[in-house]
This record gives sequence, structure tokens and C-alpha cells, in this order.
Amino acid sequence: MNNKLNEFKDYIKNKKVAVLGIGVSNIPLIKYLYSLGVDITAFDKCCKDDLC
Repeated sequence: MNNKLNEFKDYIKNKKVAVLGIGVSNIPLIKYLYSLGVDITAFDKCCKDDLC
């Protein structure tokens, strides 16, 4: 299992990823992907002022 996680971390590094929704469940995901060196673009239907 740990080997698969390490493979994923190596694979995702320096990739571009889009995240749909910047809600409660996706904020930890965005932070985790960012910590792995992923180029993240996040989209949400709310305007910028309504987010966190």
C-alpha cells in the first residue's frame, strides 16, 4: 500500500490539476496536492468574497 502512495506522489509531482469546488472537503485535498508540488487550479460557483 505504501509503495502505491509513493508511486502516486512521484507521478503527480509537477502535474497540472483542476479541483472543482472549494468547499470543506476539498480544502484539505488542495493543501495536500500543493504540498506535493502540484500546479492547482481551483474552481467554485461562489464568488471570491464568499469563500473562506
